Amino acid sequence: MKNLIYLLLILIGITSCNKEKSKKWIIAEVTFLDKFSNDAVAASVQLEYYSPAMFGSIHNVIDLGLTDENGTIRVEHKVKRKDYGFKLVATPTHQWYHIPHSTPTTVKSIPLEESSDNSFSSYFQPTFPFSLRVTNVNCQAPSDSIWIMSRTFAGCVDTLDVGSYGNSGLGFQQNITVTYTVKKLGVINNLSQDFILEPLTITPIEINY
Repeated sequence: MKNLIYLLLILIGITSCNKEKSKKWIIAEVTFLDKFSNDAVAASVQLEYYSPAMFGSIHNVIDLGLTDENGTIRVEHKVKRKDYGFKLVATPTHQWYHIPHSTPTTVKSIPLEESSDNSFSSYFQPTFPFSLRVTNVNCQAPSDSIWIMSRTFAGCVDTLDVGSYGNSGLGFQQNITVTYTVKKLGVINNLSQDFILEPLTITPIEINY
């Protein structure tokens, strides 16, 4: 009887070990597209997930390489039964993409379902970066001033580079309005100009005052 109990315990242990070591597959086919143009986006992609450990967990990072010419990455990766927290982490190769509510803002994290083939499209938000230059084309006095983009410029300076704007509030829309305040000979005027920006390339815009 005692030998039978030992035999049963050994069988249970072998079964538990086999279950622990059993494998499953994470399958995905994700296409990355530009939200503005619907064009394919080139991105480097990693598969991340966790494995239970004696103390805490192990963070696994698998480099999947670049998307193909259609912006698609395909995944068929064998994992252990108790692995969890599967996700794709994609980083566009072009610098002027932005992922809202993400840290860092250039990386997109996409959860994957264990019981699904995970076939879908994911979109990257392009930005509309621009560089801004102001030119005092008709200087009246050294007290000439312009207040623009939270900055102040004064005097008879022909041209001033205000700066470049990309991953900022103004960089997320194609049509922008730049408002500014000008003072000449003590007279103050509030003005504005509209601009159409290009995605993923720095558009130079100039304000003459």
